[in-house]
Amino acid sequence: MSRQVHIKYTGRKYKRVVAELDEHYDDLWVGGKASYRLGPVIEEGGELIIYAPHLTRISETHGRLIERYGYAPWK
Repeated sequence: MSRQVHIKYTGRKYKRVVAELDEHYDDLWVGGKASYRLGPVIEEGGELIIYAPHLTRISETHGRLIERYGYAPWK
């Protein structure tokens, strides 16, 4: 049912994709899970925008380390 309601298959890739995080995500680290399935639909060199104006922190668990050293996803 969720697939029928929330997923639209278009058969193409996009230069820019926006993921809107629901308010039940309380930090970006957990909210990043919303983007896992979007990778295959983003063009090479494209971008993912995570829209979540309600967030106030990067990560309760890893926030200080990410602020100090940064974060880069694996390729």
